[in-house]
Amino acid sequence: AEERMCDAIEVLLEENVNNKEAREVVREAEEEERLNEYDLNIELHKQDLVISSLKDENVTMKDLMERMRVKQAEVVRETEGQLQTMRVQVEEERERGAMAKGELEGLTNALKEQQQQQKVLVKQVENMQKERRELADRHKDETKVLVGQLEEQMKDRGELVERVKELEEKVGEVERERDEWMREWEVKCEDEEDAMTLLEEKQEQLVECVEEVKLIKALLLEEQQKQQQFQQQQQQQQHQRQGGATRGSSRPSSTSSKTSASRSSSTRAPPSSSQTRRK
Repeated sequence: AEERMCDAIEVLLEENVNNKEAREVVREAEEEERLNEYDLNIELHKQDLVISSLKDENVTMKDLMERMRVKQAEVVRETEGQLQTMRVQVEEERERGAMAKGELEGLTNALKEQQQQQKVLVKQVENMQKERRELADRHKDETKVLVGQLEEQMKDRGELVERVKELEEKVGEVERERDEWMREWEVKCEDEEDAMTLLEEKQEQLVECVEEVKLIKALLLEEQQKQQQFQQQQQQQQHQRQGGATRGSSRPSSTSSKTSASRSSSTRAPPSSSQTRRK
């Protein structure tokens, strides 16, 4: 029985060299074995006492050996039960180790996926920063274009203002000529038809000058409104750049610059017609 128990313990030690808990179980089993040996020695000592007492009582040696075999069989059965319990515990520890290994592999895979997602996010952030820099450069270019258009509009406005002044002076001159002519006509004019035709011509000139002044004032008012719209667009673009503009916000600015350019080109057309009229 002791040899079988030793063999079983050696097998368990070979199977569970790296398992700390199994070694603890084996150690406890060895301690229990020592206790059993101690108990066995005590029992043997008791048996010796019994044998001595039996000898004293004239009991045959055969009965004594039979009792010893029965006792040893009981001890062997108890030892085999303990070894079976130890095998069950070792098998449970193996299953726990396999489960822990599976969980570790799952966590490792999850960590790899998370690292891959982080790489993708970093790439997206880099692309967004690149797009933002391109958008800022585009806004700078558009701002330069709009500033040039504003300077041209201011120049055209100055020309229109000068033209209005000239026309106002011309209107005043025509009015003075008309008044002077009326005074002369009251005194000297003899031919009513020539006077009326001359008066009508002067009146037509005066009406044309007044109409041209109204037209230029309307153009000036339109230019002023466009400049206000341009300033509002500038402020909106500044707010968009400060708030982190996206691709959707860059498209209206480009279209607005195109519309403002088309408007500025359209507003520069009437002065040329007025200049031809003046010529």
